[in-house]
Amino acid sequence: MPLNPGEVAAMIAITVMIRKAEDTEEITGVVVELLLADVGEACQGALPTTNAIKQLVRRVRKKVDKVPSNPKSLRDLVILGKYAQYSPLPGVFERFLLFNSGNSSGANRFLIFGRPRSVEILHSSEFGFGDGTFKITLSLFYLIFLIFELRFGAVQPLLYALLPNKTRYHVLFNV
Repeated sequence: MPLNPGEVAAMIAITVMIRKAEDTEEITGVVVELLLADVGEACQGALPTTNAIKQLVRRVRKKVDKVPSNPKSLRDLVILGKYAQYSPLPGVFERFLLFNSGNSSGANRFLIFGRPRSVEILHSSEFGFGDGTFKITLSLFYLIFLIFELRFGAVQPLLYALLPNKTRYHVLFNV
């Protein structure tokens, strides 16, 4: 039985979406919305449900990404290159993991995340603020400490530190 034009268009659209899911880090909903925005009514009628398409995107990404398992201790925590980067634009990457006290630190290991530009802003900022939270901290860490700055009448987050305890940490940024 021959396929109708809507079914052919749907197959092509799904193939394009799968490639986009493999090649980009856009969130699942964005990938699906872009797919649906680019197809005609006949194609939309031949596509699976939105939930089924989202599930397909997640399955494709799971095969491609192979997310590492959760570490049992701070010493076992390995941050792969892609998880230490930030992509402000497609194809543009910059460091996001600014400081890692290293595996040898064991129970005292800590991490600082942010954009390199944030460190420059903090150095030139007149006012800096800090605040910590315990509620949303990952199980390996005790505290998430955020560093903010006051600029243009608003407080903006600049850096995020994952800390293993309440001890004072002094870090020299070599960014």
